[in-house]
Amino acid sequence: DLLGLASLSPTGRIAGATALHLMPLRRCPRERMLRGLGDHCQRRQPGRFFACNRRDTMTELLVRGARLWDGPAADIAIDRGRIAAIGSDLPAGRGAQAIDASGCLGIPGLVDGHAHLDKTLLGTPWHPHQGGPTIRDRIDNEREVLRRLELSPETQSARLVRDMVARGTTHARTDVDVGVEVGREHLHGVLAMRESNRDWTDVEIVAFPQSGVMIQPGTLDLLDIAVLE
Repeated sequence: DLLGLASLSPTGRIAGATALHLMPLRRCPRERMLRGLGDHCQRRQPGRFFACNRRDTMTELLVRGARLWDGPAADIAIDRGRIAAIGSDLPAGRGAQAIDASGCLGIPGLVDGHAHLDKTLLGTPWHPHQGGPTIRDRIDNEREVLRRLELSPETQSARLVRDMVARGTTHARTDVDVGVEVGREHLHGVLAMRESNRDWTDVEIVAFPQSGVMIQPGTLDLLDIAVLE
């Protein structure tokens, strides 16, 4: 199991890390952490990940005794959604929420460097594999399945992103289909999802001509438009 605390800044990096995850080394005091997070945080998935609602309602947090991945145990102060200080016996600010992270490992948010958020079937009934032996067969089968199910790229990508966040992934780089068959519908759906979920995760988008460029006249023009969006 992975416990986490999202810092909410969609552009933060190591100095003010976007996420801090508390992973049990032996017996992580989960119930104490649940109480320490308070009402301003919500459980993203039972027993796994906790994320604060919005940056404008974030109150100061002090994570005590987490073992850092590159050093000894330390306190981690979080102010206005950003990691403000790391050290020993840090003072708690007025009204700060304290989390006892003894026995837990504190690590940065995880990164998924290759995803296809727009084409997931997550949340739909089970589908048997029906693609043929070639790449072309599989692409054609994928297109047929997506057409038949009439899935929303925005809804489907949101389902997958929230599932990723629930397991500690706070950054993703995703290919998104652009081409004459789908136009820029998938791109617009994922762009909308990225904006509505920006408090939880960073999403980098790559315009992806899944069906080819040379064999699909008009795809290159769509790619040129897509990179401007």
